[in-house]
Amino acid sequence: MTGNTKKFHVISLGCPKARVDTEYILGRLVAEGYEYSDDISECDYVLVNTCAFINPAKEESIDTLFGARSEMKPGARLVAVGCLAERYGDVLTAEMPEVDLWVGVSALDSLPGVLEQTGLMRRAGGSWIPAGLEPRIPSLSENWAYLKIAEGCNRSCAFCAVPGIRGQQKSLPPDLLVREAQRLADMGARELVLIAQDLTIYGADIGVTLEDLVKKLNEISGLQWIRLLYLYPGPNVGSLVERLLSHEKVLPYVDIPIQH
Repeated sequence: MTGNTKKFHVISLGCPKARVDTEYILGRLVAEGYEYSDDISECDYVLVNTCAFINPAKEESIDTLFGARSEMKPGARLVAVGCLAERYGDVLTAEMPEVDLWVGVSALDSLPGVLEQTGLMRRAGGSWIPAGLEPRIPSLSENWAYLKIAEGCNRSCAFCAVPGIRGQQKSLPPDLLVREAQRLADMGARELVLIAQDLTIYGADIGVTLEDLVKKLNEISGLQWIRLLYLYPGPNVGSLVERLLSHEKVLPYVDIPIQH
């Protein structure tokens, strides 16, 4: 790296879906020549991938932003990305001048090109979904990784803010996901954890099913286990789970959130 290379740090808060967004942010910035550092005090940019699902999450995000600012060097830029920016950016841009830039989930594809801008970056239409094999740097154990197969949600649960933040469900095409899964397996992942707001209805918007996807993932070389998170209960979820478990790599573990 040259002496002119800009250094950055990323703090990731919130759910596994946000963690995947963080890994794409890491990949994009490094691909564009930025250098990652664990030392906030030497960084030119500090990005906090925020959460706004419930009040404690919102408070944690705000506290983390203030804490990051207190450690940063003069002239460094603090960037709030993700759900807090998407949901509350209009208000917080005025209330928190300590933050230089707010980038909602709908505008994550604009990074790193907007890092020098100020204010709020947000678009209509819900979340950014990477198209093709975007640069991605895994940030968890080398033995497992999240595979985000859909974004947003079509349900209108009274307790949940996700549709208002991340929009309606958008499923990623199976072929794209298989390529991403193979890339993660080639990087050392032996277990893939499938995540979405609701795995049960994956593919309903693009004419495929979760079972179609799992069949293809089951054939990936190097992959040993597939784990399923966030299956909403419904009239057919029992038979769906039975069919999925017929594939040898699918672990006998299903996460069904109790509040649903």
